[in-house]
Amino acid sequence: MELQRARAEQQSLVEQLEGSNEELQAANEEMVAANEELQATNEELQSVNEELFTVNAENARRIGELEVLRADLDHLLAATDVGALVVDNQLIIRRFTPSVGEFLPVLERDVGRPLAHLANSLGGSEFLAEVAEVIATGADRERSIDSVHGPVLVRIIPYRMREMPGALITFVDVSTVKRNFEFARRVLDVLPAHVAFIDQYGTITMVNAGWEQFARENGGTIESLGPGTNYFTACRLDPDADRVVAGMQAVLNGDVPSFTHVYPCNAPEGTERWFVLRATSAGNDGAVVVHFDITAQKQAERMLLGLATHDPLTGVLNRRGIETELDVAMRRGRRVGRSACALMLDCDDFKKVNDRVGHAGGDAVLRTVARRIAATLRAGDVLARIGGDEFLVLLPEATPEAAHIAAERVRLSVASEPVAVSHEDISLTVSVAMVPLDENVHTLEHLLDRSRGALRTSKEQGKNRVTDGARRRCHASVRSSPTCWSTTGSAPPPNRS
Repeated sequence: MELQRARAEQQSLVEQLEGSNEELQAANEEMVAANEELQATNEELQSVNEELFTVNAENARRIGELEVLRADLDHLLAATDVGALVVDNQLIIRRFTPSVGEFLPVLERDVGRPLAHLANSLGGSEFLAEVAEVIATGADRERSIDSVHGPVLVRIIPYRMREMPGALITFVDVSTVKRNFEFARRVLDVLPAHVAFIDQYGTITMVNAGWEQFARENGGTIESLGPGTNYFTACRLDPDADRVVAGMQAVLNGDVPSFTHVYPCNAPEGTERWFVLRATSAGNDGAVVVHFDITAQKQAERMLLGLATHDPLTGVLNRRGIETELDVAMRRGRRVGRSACALMLDCDDFKKVNDRVGHAGGDAVLRTVARRIAATLRAGDVLARIGGDEFLVLLPEATPEAAHIAAERVRLSVASEPVAVSHEDISLTVSVAMVPLDENVHTLEHLLDRSRGALRTSKEQGKNRVTDGARRRCHASVRSSPTCWSTTGSAPPPNRS
């Protein structure tokens, strides 16, 4: 009798070892498939990284071009010859630049002499009175005079010399300024960005050709978005208008050197577009506002994020993505005081599917399974593939009863009809475990550990059924069977001691 019992135990052990060997073989095949998927994902990530690098390099190149052009413009303005003459509060000439000789008959020996002896060239006594008024009031004055070279802009600015009040008188050939302005305008017009200059009050003073073209192409006009209009008023259309206006006002006030804001601005036909606004201080003249199109960069970033949180085979969330959603669902459930549940699904006998149609065919079946599961879910439910042929569904604000109904709906949908693969019809079912997201679930691993016991019971009870993981836990102390629903949706089997 003992020998027979030993033989029976030995036979049972052999069968268990054979079962373990088959499970290890299946796990090995799943790991091979997972490695292949990981390699494909890595290749896609590398491709996206290359695209993102190209986009960033192009943006850097454009910004570099703008900085070079701006530096060239600064050098050009610094090299412009401007005549300047300094007088004290007695209107005595103290010094002057050589370029003044182009506008006035002044010599070195004139230093220390009254400005009056040059007054006839500048407008006589009226000009002398204007200089005296500037020194007395501290307010700038401007006037135009005619010289042998043409019209000249004369500007009188308050100036102090060793605590002595005086005035700085500058002479600018208007024709030269006009040429410089036209050159700067041509430089701005060739830039790919949309550029505008605003004064201290936010009024647009000048825009480039790119700004005008963008306004016309997006239903605006140069009259409503061009010089003379207030930029802050246009900003009110942005949902972050208060932040944008505050940031740009800080630039104009000199509190910060620049301000940056990223915002969406879809095309009139609905095409998604993204831009970055960069406002840079121009000193007392206001600020330079530049808008860059960064749509390509945003799309590349979104694609990279999607690859990091989504399963490349089925398009649903992966482990990383579902972890975030699980945390959100649990925190929301605790906040609103409503229950939430999760469903873990495992395809029955999926190894046979791979053996029959190959891994490519198996992938096609998994994609169909994912679509069928998703078609049964509510708008707020979340689906993820957590590995191999396993899926996880989060059901926020769902009672256990509602979760059972959802689980049955999923199970029936998957088994509703065969999947056509490689001229073959593959019939497939799933075993489902339902677990409530109670205080015992803290992480994804906790959830999976609780689900796999119930899932194993579904398999042992004949597959293609739903097991209530919560009732399985509650009745474990009295050694009762877990609560299961069969393929026909019948009542759970009776307890067996």
